[in-house]
Amino acid sequence: MTFQFRLSTVLKVREHERNLHRQSVSIARETHSQCLAGCLCIASERTEVLAELRELNDGESLPIDKIANRRRHAEQLSHQLELAEIAADDAAQRLERCLKSLILANRSVQVLEHLAERQLAEFGKSEARAEAREFDDFVNGSRRAG
Repeated sequence: MTFQFRLSTVLKVREHERNLHRQSVSIARETHSQCLAGCLCIASERTEVLAELRELNDGESLPIDKIANRRRHAEQLSHQLELAEIAADDAAQRLERCLKSLILANRSVQVLEHLAERQLAEFGKSEARAEAREFDDFVNGSRRAG
């Protein structure tokens, strides 16, 4: 007689769910990385614009229109940076939720795998006892017959 885990279908479903959670984590990590890269890019551009603005202010001639354009651009970049940081925070929270879901899904699979291992061990013990009984019956039967 061969061992068949009674909850094997449930285990397969849980493994599939865990794989879906792994994919979600991967996507969330990528999204978070892209958001952080966007923040760095905007911050770098903003730093350059502010440096240009300082140079214009430190110069002998004050081109008012250039200074005004640079200030507006720096303000726009500051606003874009705020939005990018909010998006990065949202992505980080989404990643954290996905990781927690993955941990729970993984625990569910581990519990079922542990249960399968225990049931297999019990099955092995049961088979060993049955074989021992059969052997004892055989030995006792041959003693009676002999």
